[in-house]
Amino acid sequence: MAVLIEKLIRAGVADSKSAIHFLFSPAIQKSFCRFFPWEILDQSVQSLIMLAERLREKLDKTKDELRASKDMDSENALDAMSDKTLELEKQVEKLHIDVDEASENIKRLFLLLFQRLVIVIQEHVDENKAKKSLWLRCVLERMQQMLTMYREHVQKYLRSLDHLIFTDDVDRRVLSVYKRCKVIISCRFYHRGSYERS
Repeated sequence: MAVLIEKLIRAGVADSKSAIHFLFSPAIQKSFCRFFPWEILDQSVQSLIMLAERLREKLDKTKDELRASKDMDSENALDAMSDKTLELEKQVEKLHIDVDEASENIKRLFLLLFQRLVIVIQEHVDENKAKKSLWLRCVLERMQQMLTMYREHVQKYLRSLDHLIFTDDVDRRVLSVYKRCKVIISCRFYHRGSYERS
């Protein structure tokens, strides 16, 4: 199933957002103690992040080409910019828009992911009052894994996560995991072995 969904995402038939909606459907929620839902989730997030990185790399390369073209124009003492320079400027503008859109899509994906995760956990807790279940433990550990594994990206959205998703009305176990991960996320580990608050 994970391979099929990955191929659908790569082919553009499905997107990461629809994969997350599928993963949090009632039929799949029962399988949260298994590996495949989390593999699909990871692949969905990774595909969006890789797309954004490719766009950033392409933007940087195009900016370098634009600089070189402008230098060439100034060396040739052209009063007007060459057609190549004008075309590169249009490409840079379009790539800026694409990079901003990809970054916004990543933000929406993480907000959706953690919102759905909190809702599913809350529903499980409400249905199984005061029961400690393997399912809950597994999902909380996976939530911790997602928060720490993507800490570079999650760090950018901590304020939104605090105000929109991990509010005071969320189950204390969920908040405990989130707060513990938030401390880890807000610390940067350096190769010398020391931590520094960001």
